[in-house]
Amino acid sequence: MNQYQYRISDDNLATTTIENIFINEYMPKANGDYVKIYLFGLKQATNHQSVTIDNRDLAKNFSLTEGDVIAAWKYWEDQKILKVEYIGSEKIVITYDHILSNMLVGDQPEESPETTVDASDDENERRIQEMFFAIEGMMGRPLTGNEMHFYKSCLQDLHFTPETVVLLVEYSMNMIGKKDESFSAIQILNYTKQVAKGWSQAGVHDHTQAEAHMKDTQNQQKNLYEIFKYLGLNRQPMDWEKKMITTWQTDYGYDLSIIVLALERTHTPNIRYVDGILKNWHQKGYRTVEDVQGEVKPSSTKRQPSKPLDAERQEAYDTLALKDEEWLWRSEDE
Repeated sequence: MNQYQYRISDDNLATTTIENIFINEYMPKANGDYVKIYLFGLKQATNHQSVTIDNRDLAKNFSLTEGDVIAAWKYWEDQKILKVEYIGSEKIVITYDHILSNMLVGDQPEESPETTVDASDDENERRIQEMFFAIEGMMGRPLTGNEMHFYKSCLQDLHFTPETVVLLVEYSMNMIGKKDESFSAIQILNYTKQVAKGWSQAGVHDHTQAEAHMKDTQNQQKNLYEIFKYLGLNRQPMDWEKKMITTWQTDYGYDLSIIVLALERTHTPNIRYVDGILKNWHQKGYRTVEDVQGEVKPSSTKRQPSKPLDAERQEAYDTLALKDEEWLWRSEDE
């Protein structure tokens, strides 16, 4: 087949054209990390070469979590300036739109409607059958009509792969199995629905994304436990406290080491006070421990050397340590 090609030996010597409407209208409103992902993807899309999309590599390259990268794609898709398509269990196709052209002319259908997929209909059907077989094995019984309908909706409406649905059920059954009480089939199904909803909102589609999301969730729960333990709060967190702490980790991108610096500046178990400190650091653009430690402090506010824990605080630490396993496995969807 005759075709035109353009090659360049060094990608750093090439150029990427960015529409002014993106710079003027879209960029000022967007999260800075989302802008980075958009621009890097635009460069790859206009490179006219087959480049594999790997969200994990992108996250590592830009010092983000994989969830941040997925959230960035979803944000720009919601802005209707690119499309994200999942084909099969592995392939991702991201299509960038020319923004102004799309506004003036609209989204025109391509001349060739044929789409090449990785797996045939027979292969997809085989994977779905294996999915149901695996789920029945975990349940130890045939699936009900409601269960069959829900798992099909995970494939069609949530765009989960069959392997992701199996992982969803495995995760839900594992969480439920750690409880001391028994659950009915309806309760198990309702719990699984809540987990599926959370995964979908986090941009999960394939099993790799699901595993990354579970790891991030477990880390957040562990950090939540450590924060409450540090403050000496011997109770379960309230919803607004969980949301506030999640904001520190996901929106601000702060890990536990930075949060601990803020915790060290409070002498009472007050999460709102800690939130004010972290919000201030975020507004100042602090991203690392070094940024915070380099802050110039007024001489009148020099921090006194830390004092040993009093008996009451130490008792709270010891009590919380006994509940460590329960906290680490406690689901956000409960």
